[in-house]
Amino acid sequence: MTDQQIVAEIQAGNHNEPLNRLYRHFPLIQKMVVTHGGDEEEAYDIFQDALMVLIEKIRSNRFELTASLKTYLYSVCKYKLYDKNRKHKVLSYSENLPEQAEEPQHEDSGLMAELERKFEVVDRVLANLGEKCVEILRRFYHYCESMDYIADQLGYANVNTVKTQKYKCLERAKKMATGFFGGQMDY
Repeated sequence: MTDQQIVAEIQAGNHNEPLNRLYRHFPLIQKMVVTHGGDEEEAYDIFQDALMVLIEKIRSNRFELTASLKTYLYSVCKYKLYDKNRKHKVLSYSENLPEQAEEPQHEDSGLMAELERKFEVVDRVLANLGEKCVEILRRFYHYCESMDYIADQLGYANVNTVKTQKYKCLERAKKMATGFFGGQMDY
């Protein structure tokens, strides 16, 4: 059964066979969730939620198949996991860093100071940019979500509105970074 056939079956109200086919992708989701600190039960819950999102989207006739259903489910699950972890303060920007980093053997103190200053600027920009801008930029650059998907998930009227908002957010971020860094920030 192809992805197009699965979508057609769900639109027609037939769920059993399409859902059985979609469950083939569960091991991939389970691996992602477990890799990020979750367990099997959490993976199952997240996958169930993603299936419901997919079914609702297909039934609303607003679903456009631009990637495979596997990719779509993976993206929804990844966002749901991130959102859950964010709400529970589990995920942080430094989650993959050791608690105490080793000092470089041949430290160039000027270079290190410059890098630290740039990281501070990025933190300040993100803290002052606004939740809406950070969410759009995170979804687009970090999660590689399409503009269509972002528009739909964040309730924008259309893709052009999101593109315009993203552009404005980037411009604001660049201006802030330049202001915080004294006009010497490389992009």
